[in-house]
Amino acid sequence: MEAEVVRRLLIAEMERLQALRAAILATSVPGAPEPAPEDAGTELLAQELTDSLVHELHADVQEVVEALRRLDAGHYGRCEHCGQPIGDERLEAVPAARWCVVHEASRELELAVVRPVLETSGALEGPEPDDEDEELEEVLTAEEAAIHRRVRPVELLT
Repeated sequence: MEAEVVRRLLIAEMERLQALRAAILATSVPGAPEPAPEDAGTELLAQELTDSLVHELHADVQEVVEALRRLDAGHYGRCEHCGQPIGDERLEAVPAARWCVVHEASRELELAVVRPVLETSGALEGPEPDDEDEELEEVLTAEEAAIHRRVRPVELLT
């Protein structure tokens, strides 16, 4: 796919995401009167959903920005995991795609299966590592690697 076509796709995607974010923010009314006590739970849930959507859209815009950087650097359209080309069909559907279909499926499976297992087992609990505390990061990486050896996401998909 030509660079200018890709750039137009990415810019169109960014504009779509920003318009969606603006529409969501337009539905929330700052300074609205306090809801009645019986409606407070519903209002809180609605606000949490709005905040979550806005956060997700911000992350999606950042993905598009990163895709534009990859395009400028000449790395766009290659899987960040294996380096193989990402198919044009996938890039047209998901212009900011960072991984090929196989590695995206593997990543999604990890997020859906492996991460909750680690969280449930308590392996991810504890203090947040700071820049100087690489030991904790090494332990988590080793544990995640052990789980990857036992659970091969690609095999589960076939």
